Amino acid sequence: MTSKFIVIGHIVNDTEPSEHLGGVVAYAGIAASYLGAQTHIITKCPENHPYIELLESNGVHVHILKSQTNNITTFKNFYNEKGERNQVVLSKQESIRASDLEHIQTDFLRDAIILVGTVVGEVDVKLFPKLASFGKLAVSPQGYFRKIGNKGEVSYQEWVGFEKYLSSSQVVVLSVEDLTTKGIFQKKLLEKLRERCRIVALTCGDSGATIYEQGKKTLRNYAFTLLDTETKDFTGAGDTYASAFLLFYEQTNNTKLASTIASLYAAVKIAGIHGIGMESIPGKLEIALFLQSRKERLQEFLKSNSVTLDIENYIF
Repeated sequence: MTSKFIVIGHIVNDTEPSEHLGGVVAYAGIAASYLGAQTHIITKCPENHPYIELLESNGVHVHILKSQTNNITTFKNFYNEKGERNQVVLSKQESIRASDLEHIQTDFLRDAIILVGTVVGEVDVKLFPKLASFGKLAVSPQGYFRKIGNKGEVSYQEWVGFEKYLSSSQVVVLSVEDLTTKGIFQKKLLEKLRERCRIVALTCGDSGATIYEQGKKTLRNYAFTLLDTETKDFTGAGDTYASAFLLFYEQTNNTKLASTIASLYAAVKIAGIHGIGMESIPGKLEIALFLQSRKERLQEFLKSNSVTLDIENYIF
């Protein structure tokens, strides 16, 4: 795989249980790199931040936009007695605007897959048409559904004013959780996304994913079932799914096959063979090790998704 893969958004410092790199751009970028793509991140952060070296050591080229803020977006995550996650933003980097691209060379964007991956809605939607003029634009809109209160507390907000800009995007990847507030699924918002974008990939946790492609029948994609003892780290699974889906859709032009591979890849990530956080993102060796002792379950997974092709041949 020789695709160019660009992710734009904030790198993140997650403080729990100890400070570590997080954010859509990090998970999606490293995953794309491990899957063989030439990978770049466009972000705002201090030029000497240690997370830059960490990203580049994992094969990700980092392009830093000018900023007056000497920090990065920082999240503290904690869980209530029901196991529900609550978030507080301790610091926030500047937004990324259309004018920011004027200060960097943009040749590397040509003919690339470009993923907007926000954590706090930091990428101005007015950038979408500009990014789409370079390559194939996709959007992971999680951050646009987040509102930050006076004390940094994160709550849900409806994403508005995106319609004419999202039409520049070919693919939207998001989760059922992104579209659910107070237990209510925002069906009308999903319909708006489907109207504006040719492909909407909606991940549904251990229930798999649903793919809406304009002009085609809705596709139900089943997840690779993990045992309780195999589940280690869910954080970033949706971001790694997005990278795999976009890269393998580019390769196959087949949403069913791309989503099946992406679902398998996300499962291997959740299993965290080498650890948690960024260490849980699988490369081809980790995928091979995972599948080595699960051949029968792999065949059941492929059968449930009506995929008869040699999926391992695509991955490796």
